[in-house]
Amino acid sequence: MNPKGFKYPGVNLGLKKACGDYIAIADAHSLYPRNYISRLLLELAAYNADNVGGGWVVFPRTKGVLSKAITFTITTPFGICT
Repeated sequence: MNPKGFKYPGVNLGLKKACGDYIAIADAHSLYPRNYISRLLLELAAYNADNVGGGWVVFPRTKGVLSKAITFTITTPFGICT
């Protein structure tokens, strides 16, 4: 249970309680290739890495102006996925 009700405090709680050799975090509004996890495991081993991930391909969820504006904004150098 996430008493704060926000994503990242919940992620932090989950990480504290996680057990096992690997932890995968996947966002609910994302689509992943079938081999995503196995590919991440291969990259971890190949580079002896502590953390791996993939890139983003961002598409607007609707054809509306706001959706297109958000997509444009987060895919520019001033956005969050540069």
